[in-house]
Amino acid sequence: MAGVERWLAAESPHRLPYGLHVHPGASLTIEPCALLLVGPRMEVVIHGGATLHASTTAERPIRFARLDSALPWQGLELREEVSADASMEGVILEGGGSAPIERGVVAATLRLGMRAGLRANGLSIVGGDGWGVAVIGSGRFADANGTLEIRGLRGEGAVTVEDINRVGDLPRLRMEDNASNDVRVEARVRTLSADARWRSLGEDARYRVRPATHLIVEGANSPVLSLEAGVRISFGGGAELDVGFGAPGALAAAGERLLPIVLDGADSERWVGIHLGPRLDVPRSRLAFVRIEHAGEASGVVLPTCGCPDAHPDEAMLTLQGVEAPELLQWTHFVDGPPAGFAIVEAGDFPQQFPRFSRWVSASDFTRAGVRCLKSTPRRLGRCSQEARIPSGLR
Repeated sequence: MAGVERWLAAESPHRLPYGLHVHPGASLTIEPCALLLVGPRMEVVIHGGATLHASTTAERPIRFARLDSALPWQGLELREEVSADASMEGVILEGGGSAPIERGVVAATLRLGMRAGLRANGLSIVGGDGWGVAVIGSGRFADANGTLEIRGLRGEGAVTVEDINRVGDLPRLRMEDNASNDVRVEARVRTLSADARWRSLGEDARYRVRPATHLIVEGANSPVLSLEAGVRISFGGGAELDVGFGAPGALAAAGERLLPIVLDGADSERWVGIHLGPRLDVPRSRLAFVRIEHAGEASGVVLPTCGCPDAHPDEAMLTLQGVEAPELLQWTHFVDGPPAGFAIVEAGDFPQQFPRFSRWVSASDFTRAGVRCLKSTPRRLGRCSQEARIPSGLR
């Protein structure tokens, strides 16, 4: 469509057997209580320069649903340059998510590429195939304090995000009765360059990082990745988290005794681990009540170690390179590490009188970690043990 149109509730249902494209310069306003029925495998696309006004309340929802009750429609897509006036507050998108006709396009009921940010507080995605939401390119939500309901999906997960900088923009997610509540961190843009806070997604929900992805936290303004208590991030095989190497960056993972932060391997597969680099913003970094599980896959990086025979220095669950910060880790637990690797490797040019890290070492659980060396530096040799040192209070 072109021009300016207003679709009335009294004229519902509005049937779209071949879908709908709102072209640049056009504006579509949909009244509260209106019903739009979209044909099988068809899509509704709001092009750059166009505007969609579809704001209402929970009591008078606007619904997009299937024209054929047995066959899903494809989804709603808001492209990159959609007007900042576009809104979808109180809208229900029902029964979408069919596989796109175009190759390489993710199947999702809502594909959000809108750079200006979509106002979508109270948006509901119900009973679809594929993903509920795909945040693509530079797309984002405008209000991280809004709510997004996702329920009854049969697809791979609830939300997938291409740019790591957009994960922290997600609204509060209310998820139930889905085949999976995963939020996939696709991370085609993988460097976090601005402060971000990742919320806990609740029980049986997690952020899932795709295999072989390096999540990087660094930038000119020293960005901080903050993880709420209860956050779970599952890393695919070969994935890792790197903070403060090429530029300053910080990791603030503040769990609680009864609500720890869990960083594990997806389906218990081995991932590389966490690397904290020499430009780590130490004053703003912290790992407290964190469980690191299934990490220690070989990273290909060889660091100086304490000379443990038959050990592999690059197989470490946590690597501190040039980081001298005794208070950085508190009640950090390492579980199911590499059989011949390390729970922790430290490397860097430190003073000969190396500080004691008794506070967090004594608070670490090296369960089945096969720890060969608790710490090492080029200047400090011989700090090796064949058995994990677990204080009696934690046995």
